[in-house]
Amino acid sequence: MATIKDIAERAGVSTATVSNVIKGKRNKVSKETIEKIEKIITELNYVPSMGARILSEKRSKIIGVICTFMNVKDNSLKDPFTAELLGVIENEIRKNGYYMMLYASNKPEEIKNLVSTWSVDGLIFAGINEKTYNNLRKISKKPVVVIDGYYKNDDFYNVGTNDEEGGYIITKYLIDKGHKNIIFVDETNKKGNPIKTVDGERLKGFKRALKEIGIKYTTNNHVYIDPLNKEKFFDEIKNKNSTAVVCSSDNIAFEVINGLKKRNICVPENISVTGFDDVYLSSLSSPALTTINQNINEKGEKAVRMLINIIEEKHIENKNIHISVSIKERDSVKKI
Repeated sequence: MATIKDIAERAGVSTATVSNVIKGKRNKVSKETIEKIEKIITELNYVPSMGARILSEKRSKIIGVICTFMNVKDNSLKDPFTAELLGVIENEIRKNGYYMMLYASNKPEEIKNLVSTWSVDGLIFAGINEKTYNNLRKISKKPVVVIDGYYKNDDFYNVGTNDEEGGYIITKYLIDKGHKNIIFVDETNKKGNPIKTVDGERLKGFKRALKEIGIKYTTNNHVYIDPLNKEKFFDEIKNKNSTAVVCSSDNIAFEVINGLKKRNICVPENISVTGFDDVYLSSLSSPALTTINQNINEKGEKAVRMLINIIEEKHIENKNIHISVSIKERDSVKKI
């Protein structure tokens, strides 16, 4: 493997000159010398040592991403929303000259041990609850940006979605299509009462839309799906005899459509189903899913840019961003 010394000897310059060219400190190096060094670097396939760069720049150029979205039997990357979001984050990190280190777990002790030992410039927390966040901040003073954080203390950097508004407009859309007997399905609100989470905010929007037309929300309007034991809850949805289902995510909507199909209930002929996220697969499902677009690309990109601005000590205009949402109308809703 080529070294800076090899390049210097071949170019007939000092190792300091080569090092300055590699680091971009070129104001005292002639154009001719820069071109010669760059040509030799290419010829020798020189790759800078990560360790040496960390020592010289006092930065690792590594961003740690901790993901606790564990909706699919302990494998978060099976979830289409999580996979898309992480893909956007990795691409944006790389575009900005950094590297991503990923850890997916919902076990606080594992995450705590990792964060305390990682040599990173900053961290992105995706889906971490408030208790875990507070514990991690006690052991790490690295810059942190949260994705989809709903915490009592607003003094943190966050990029999320206008989840309550999304829950409202998708429910109102169904009401405008003639539906009144509507249920909300999620994997978070066990008792049917909104809690301070993404799903809880979406449920709040659902309740607001029902209230506007004089329908009192009760737990009969809600189905909680245990992520590890879903089949019995599809029977519960069937037995409620609703005309429409608002799902808190596209992934849940896919599972509901499939579960109902096994019970000879067709979407949208017998019941309408909506999602939330607008993942890539929502346009390919059968039927194509009517859902809320939350702009996953914008969410991931803004989280990375916010963190890099903190790392590089640049001004942050808004430390708590909630991205706007819109309806993506497809084929899973029937007018009645």
